[in-house]
Amino acid sequence: MWVVLLVVAMFFWGANWSSAKVVSQWISPHLLVLLRFALTTLLFLPFLWAKKIRFGVPKGQRMWLALASLFTGFYQWFFFKGLETGLAGTGGVIVTTLNPCFTFLIIAILKQHRLSPQEKWGLSIGLSSTLFFIQIWQWDVLNLISGGVVYFFAAALSWSLVTVIAEKIHIHPM
Repeated sequence: MWVVLLVVAMFFWGANWSSAKVVSQWISPHLLVLLRFALTTLLFLPFLWAKKIRFGVPKGQRMWLALASLFTGFYQWFFFKGLETGLAGTGGVIVTTLNPCFTFLIIAILKQHRLSPQEKWGLSIGLSSTLFFIQIWQWDVLNLISGGVVYFFAAALSWSLVTVIAEKIHIHPM
């Protein structure tokens, strides 16, 4: 049963990139980010009310939540901006592959962790497979920008920062 649910989840995840690509051709990234956040908020309010979850953030968590929200907004904007100019498949691969690489590197830097040879090898495989997939040898700087690749790299970095910051947030996930 779990395998079926995973397959269904991956189908919707992949469809998200394709459908967002289509929508990004008609609506600006700024408006798409606003609509996505507004709809999410409106759709979550009934769940909060039904579950009797208090809508409030403890004072010690507000800074972390604001930072996570800021980088989530950046991620959304880079996501839609990259799709406006680039390919959905490219974005899906770049963001998915680089998120864990960037997150690992950020945590290693923050904790002053010296990378082991195995960690260096794993990170180099992740980065090189991404660069191989986008065929970096065929691109110049203008193509990287106009093809959305720079936006997808920025989206991956933004989401990695959200991941690192979210570890500091201790509130109800909804």
